[in-house]
Amino acid sequence: ELPEVCRLIKENIVNNRINLYSGNFFNNEFPSGPDGMLFANILHDWSYDKVHILLEKTYKSLPVGGKIFIHEVLLD
Repeated sequence: ELPEVCRLIKENIVNNRINLYSGNFFNNEFPSGPDGMLFANILHDWSYDKVHILLEKTYKSLPVGGKIFIHEVLLD
């Protein structure tokens, strides 16, 4: 997420097991070893090719059994 968004989210997190990382998800490497990753209202903004890149990077960064959580607005 963007640094300013991470700051706002951290103010509202009550679970200390949630880590936030700021950066550009196309240019920066994803952190390795998290239990799961959340895409909240992200994927609908990008082409199928870009979504494929994001999900592939996510898959590679997760351990076996890791989860990808997708929260999306369904658009026509």
